Amino acid sequence: MQAAGSVSLTHLFELLDEKTRWSIMSVYKDQQKMCELIRTHYPKQVQARELRRCHLAASSRDVAAFFAANVKQDRGLIDPLLQFTAPGRQEGSGTKVELVSQGRRLAFCKEDGGWGYCGLRERVERLKVKSARDLTTVRENSESYR
Repeated sequence: MQAAGSVSLTHLFELLDEKTRWSIMSVYKDQQKMCELIRTHYPKQVQARELRRCHLAASSRDVAAFFAANVKQDRGLIDPLLQFTAPGRQEGSGTKVELVSQGRRLAFCKEDGGWGYCGLRERVERLKVKSARDLTTVRENSESYR
């Protein structure tokens, strides 16, 4: 599956800003830990239901593939990128700018390694918090199943 032009979804992960990539990595690792705990400690009759919350991490070979699987499941993650046309103007300066075209905005942040797309930061941060909470719940439940 191609995201935009000839850029694959796994390559799109590399275009994200570092903070967003790190957050996605955290979610990936949390979900892998969840799957491990569920398989190890949960009763067989509840494992299938509980593994649904981390199935993408369990079936992905790496974090870029995990990101691509999430995008395939929720195209809304990259719709702003796919629907964007040539920028009409640039707003902001310094370490964050937004490209604006026909009412659509794409945010880019400057980091040590250059510019990266940071329009997913808030959404991914919320997902990271949810994933950390889910992992805590799974840990607590796995203790009670031991």
